Amino acid sequence: MCWRQQGNLYISNTEQVGAGLYHSGLFSNSGEFITAKNFRPSEYQTLAQDFIDNAHPIIRKRIRYLEFLEEHNLLNASIESINAAGKFGAHAEARVLDKALKDIEIMEGLPSGSFPETRLSEFNIFVKYRGGSCPPRCVACWNLSEGVRIIGNE
Repeated sequence: MCWRQQGNLYISNTEQVGAGLYHSGLFSNSGEFITAKNFRPSEYQTLAQDFIDNAHPIIRKRIRYLEFLEEHNLLNASIESINAAGKFGAHAEARVLDKALKDIEIMEGLPSGSFPETRLSEFNIFVKYRGGSCPPRCVACWNLSEGVRIIGNE
């Protein structure tokens, strides 16, 4: 179940991948999905690294773990899959989940960085590729979004 446009997320034929996130509490406050798009390859080194450094602790911990696994050749994926994933944290799924985690902590009055991983199942993410198809989750997004419901490409 994939869409070219869903709520306030629109992916044109020239853009890469975008993701939208639904959480009942966040949606009722804003009336819109939280959305994000992949960093482009030219942005990986600057913007993606800045994103990782400032990511919610859940996301940052998972990215650092993936980097450790990759560095020690322990990542359970082919070299082609790892290369296709690009820089861990550069994808829309990580960016949209990061924003939602930070927003819900503010909304619920939780201390920054304290949202528990056990509540990740409250989030629903849908992913769109140019033309409207749902791309399969890459090795990075598979691990970064563990616990979250992915709609359309379960």
